[in-house]
Amino acid sequence: MSNINAFLFGFTNMFNADILKATSLKDRKTLINDFHKKSEELRKHSNEEYNADSKNHKTKVILF
Repeated sequence: MSNINAFLFGFTNMFNADILKATSLKDRKTLINDFHKKSEELRKHSNEEYNADSKNHKTKVILF
């Protein structure tokens, strides 16, 4: 998960730099919409990986 967080942090910094360069409101809205779509795809993908990984590594709890 830390690799994904680092990537998203870098991605956010690139997004912030791009939005400052965008001059028109339409360009800014497009950048924001694209950012939300890409971050949602990354979040969905990381959740799928996490769920698949957690299913493979279930631990058994023994109660005494």
